[in-house]
Amino acid sequence: MLKASNVSFHIKGKYLVNNVNLSFGEGQFTVIMGQNGAGKFTLLKILANSLKSSTGDVEYKNTNIRNFHALELAKLRAVLSQHYDITF
Repeated sequence: MLKASNVSFHIKGKYLVNNVNLSFGEGQFTVIMGQNGAGKFTLLKILANSLKSSTGDVEYKNTNIRNFHALELAKLRAVLSQHYDITF
């Protein structure tokens, strides 16, 4: 359902995510764990198409996420950050 192939992201010559391959099936619950600074949030931003990878592709149902219109993609995804602010 969601698949990342050879995804990397680098900035100023430093790789924050390097050659990641993964897939998530429909109905699966998956946890991404790692040390601070390991690239977890960068990877999530790439998977959500909020950040463009330096290399590789991310596909949702066999369609590259870069081919989705922003509104169409917004209806398909949800990202919940560990940091939030509740305002009334």
